[in-house]
Amino acid sequence: LASNSRSESLLDTNVRNRKVYRSPLFLWMVVFIVTPTLFTTVIISAVVSVEISKEIPSLIEPVKEEYYALCKAYRFTKTQILATKASGLAERSARDSHVLMRFASWLYFGGMETTGTFTELIEGAEDCKYQSECDWGKDLPCDCAWNDFVVRAKGGVCTEYSPTQ
Repeated sequence: LASNSRSESLLDTNVRNRKVYRSPLFLWMVVFIVTPTLFTTVIISAVVSVEISKEIPSLIEPVKEEYYALCKAYRFTKTQILATKASGLAERSARDSHVLMRFASWLYFGGMETTGTFTELIEGAEDCKYQSECDWGKDLPCDCAWNDFVVRAKGGVCTEYSPTQ
């Protein structure tokens, strides 16, 4: 009995729903309210889409120009930074070369005297070029302040030099 009454209530609901869709009030509401609203919405959307599609090319051109201007400014700035860096490196190298050339010319032409300490010129490398073993490098001067482990490892002796020597 319970299932029979339930199927009858479902049947009544379907019948009522069909009656609602066929009622003159529902049809007049659909025709005079829903259809014009839907139609107006579709027309407004179409008009707006067409107008926007007409305006997009005119909006893209200024943006392209700005983008190209920014790219050009970036390249110019990057070039300036790299040129400044290269200029600084070249300036430092030129300064160092100039200072070394001045010292070399002073030493070579006698403008500056060398002291009699371990800075005097020691020759012997030329003689050792063609020999397999050479004793020339064993007695090279080595200041203990340098902490030169290579000289000590070869049996060399370091010397304590005073600053006034």
